[in-house]
Amino acid sequence: MLSWLARQAMRQTRITLADLDKSLSDLGDGALHNLSTDDYKRLFGENDAALSRLRHFVKGHGCVASFSDDSIVFRKLVSTPPQSCIQNIE
Repeated sequence: MLSWLARQAMRQTRITLADLDKSLSDLGDGALHNLSTDDYKRLFGENDAALSRLRHFVKGHGCVASFSDDSIVFRKLVSTPPQSCIQNIE
């Protein structure tokens, strides 16, 4: 059984959806962010729709998600240069 102090510390370190939203928005191209499996389950659920919710969330942030045993790793996709830059190269 966890002590009251240990439970309080765990509550303070739990990530919220707003925290994850900000973290993914602030990522630079190719950067990574790890989310524990426990936080994933708490934020997105454990039912059939959880994966769809996650896909929609990360797509909106220009990321992809990869699953491991104990975490979900988000990678910010490398953005493509504006069309005007591509035309100048050609």
